[in-house]
Amino acid sequence: MISFQTPHDYTNNLDCFSGVYTCPAGYVAMVSARYDTEPYYDFFYVYDAANSSSYSRWSGNSSGFVWIASPGTQAVKFRFLSDHSQTRWGVEVERIDCYPTVSTTTSSSTSSSTTTTTGLWPCKMPGNSPPCGEVMLMEIVEAINAWTLDTMTLSDVIRLINSWTDSEKYPPD
Repeated sequence: MISFQTPHDYTNNLDCFSGVYTCPAGYVAMVSARYDTEPYYDFFYVYDAANSSSYSRWSGNSSGFVWIASPGTQAVKFRFLSDHSQTRWGVEVERIDCYPTVSTTTSSSTSSSTTTTTGLWPCKMPGNSPPCGEVMLMEIVEAINAWTLDTMTLSDVIRLINSWTDSEKYPPD
């Protein structure tokens, strides 16, 4: 059971952490969360539980639940940190799904190759194509076209656009 959320509305100078959520060996975590925080000042972090210097940081308003990918991360933990001024609704983690990992091999221009492990999961956000988690502009255009053909709901298009704009404004460090 996932039990991470801030008070709604959260307080100033709040610094709270979760426990560690671990997927089985050979799986990576993907997080479904919603957040409404003071943009640029209050942050929701998704950490790699094995390496606290590896994280993604989110701020602003997700306008509902969004999928936050953490490729290659078997275990995650969360943190919320607010400053001393404005407060908003806060953060709620809905669930964590575990997906099997796959290995891919890439080659560099010097003909050497390296193997990296990334997560492979079905895209749960309508219109989001693999590799999932990073929404591309073309996916937004396709989603709008699907909405005009009544094959996608407007709320799903808006969720996808919000995920794209948040990732553009607040890319992972």
